[in-house]
Amino acid sequence: MITRSRASYVSALDPSCPVKSEEPLLEADHLLGPSEWVKKAAVLLVRVDVEMEGDLTAEQMPSGVKIDREISDVANKIMSDSADIARSLVATFFVWARVQAHQHWLDPQQQVPRATWRSELRDAAGHQLATGYNEPLVFGGIEDEQHVTATELELFLDLASHDVAPPMPETLLADAFFYAWQASPANPQLGLMLAAIGCETKIKAFLTEIAQPSQLELVDLVLENPRDVSLAAVRLFDKALLAVAGVSLREDNKVLYNSISTLFEHRNRFAHRGDPDLDAQAIGLDLNAARDVFHWLDEQSRLHGVPSND
Repeated sequence: MITRSRASYVSALDPSCPVKSEEPLLEADHLLGPSEWVKKAAVLLVRVDVEMEGDLTAEQMPSGVKIDREISDVANKIMSDSADIARSLVATFFVWARVQAHQHWLDPQQQVPRATWRSELRDAAGHQLATGYNEPLVFGGIEDEQHVTATELELFLDLASHDVAPPMPETLLADAFFYAWQASPANPQLGLMLAAIGCETKIKAFLTEIAQPSQLELVDLVLENPRDVSLAAVRLFDKALLAVAGVSLREDNKVLYNSISTLFEHRNRFAHRGDPDLDAQAIGLDLNAARDVFHWLDEQSRLHGVPSND
């Protein structure tokens, strides 16, 4: 027997977008003519019908009577599983539209679509069961470094009030963690690529900041022509860093250096060979290594008297 779960899901599209616009629009220095008017539509709800295997019938869950706990648990499980399938479908649909149909206006950092109270469960005969679905209240653990202090909030407010944007390396690393674990659907490979770019950007910025005037020409040579000086990205954390700052990650923390080396190896496997065998667990270790090397470089900045981004 097939049990059908019909669920309405709020889309990730911009709810502020008007359903219809017939006002002439400006293009360059002239108004668009009536035949060129642009009509916009915003989708706020998407209905997804999910068919699940099950033996429940409307007769087992009549309205107005107490429902057996075992039957109620089965119904809740069906609704929950159906909601997961529907959320994944809608989220992936938007990703395909954004990437393949040139819908660049869609937000790449969309939130997971959420179910509405309109969701319903019907049996194979089409009869509605006396149950519903609401999104669960989810509590997630956070790491120690994710605790935000009042001092940090005041700093962020001050920076925002002066229109100061976060530094690019830290932005890339934050995006890496988002896409790897929080995006819908999650994309660990994209997270890996962003983490590698973030690490390379971070070490290059550090070398530029820490270099003495007499070293700037060497730093420019390394950064602008890395092939000419035979320095792979990971070697920037060793030979280049030792030459400019007198410290090497390989000598100071061999374990972390090896982890960063693995990150760049994985990046190259995916970027140059399209290796599909990189699993999420390995990429998780890569992202943790990226976070740790950011901390290590920030500590080196403090030791050399360069303000960090903490």
